[in-house]
Amino acid sequence: MNADRIEGHGKQIKGKLMQLWAGLTGDAALSRRGHAIELVGSAQAGFGRAMGMARAHLGFRRRLGV
Repeated sequence: MNADRIEGHGKQIKGKLMQLWAGLTGDAALSRRGHAIELVGSAQAGFGRAMGMARAHLGFRRRLGV
């Protein structure tokens, strides 16, 4: 797991908590902000997954001598 994946998952959790709090307080703006942060976290975690797969693939190719 790399830093992008960890940070992305953290942002997803933060966004979900913001949405939960917004639901309890009735704050629509906070809910939208929480949703946006959750989406950013999801994108960042996906980027981290893709980078990890690319690094693994490149490392595998180097071991094969390709």
